[in-house]
Amino acid sequence: MRENFGILMRLMWTLNFLKWKLLGLHADNSCHIFRKVRIKNPKHVHLGKNVKVFSYTSLNAVRGEIHMGDGSLINDFSTIRSMERVTIGKNTGIGPHCFISDANHNITDSAPITDSGRSASPVIIGDGVWIAAGSVVLSGVTIGDNVVVAAGAVVTKDVPANAIVGGVPAKVIKMRS
Repeated sequence: MRENFGILMRLMWTLNFLKWKLLGLHADNSCHIFRKVRIKNPKHVHLGKNVKVFSYTSLNAVRGEIHMGDGSLINDFSTIRSMERVTIGKNTGIGPHCFISDANHNITDSAPITDSGRSASPVIIGDGVWIAAGSVVLSGVTIGDNVVVAAGAVVTKDVPANAIVGGVPAKVIKMRS
């Protein structure tokens, strides 16, 4: 019975992956895209080798591009939105319920927020990073290699390599050795 379940799961992954490839997704054949993943504008999403995108994740390349390096993963219920460019390095993990966006609303004193327009600035996330559950990474942020972002943190500024950050807004808690 378990053997049949494994075969069925592998068949579902393969069919789901083929669907996205036919829609223009740039991905290596070793990627696993689980059920219920939403990819808007798949021609602008690039996935490296052995990337895993878990269920209920949304990859939304509105006008921009999303690039994920080899061996990276995005857990359930996370969202990545790009109007310009979001780059995620190799072997980087994004926990469940995370939000990453390179765009922001322009805020003026006189105009309603819906009429103020948007601006975008690239987000760059380095290699070997762990972004824990419920974290938010905002427009224009660069996160260095081997960084740990604590659960629920809101990253509004650049983070140096090997740092552990947490809080709202995120601040360096300590450096990894």
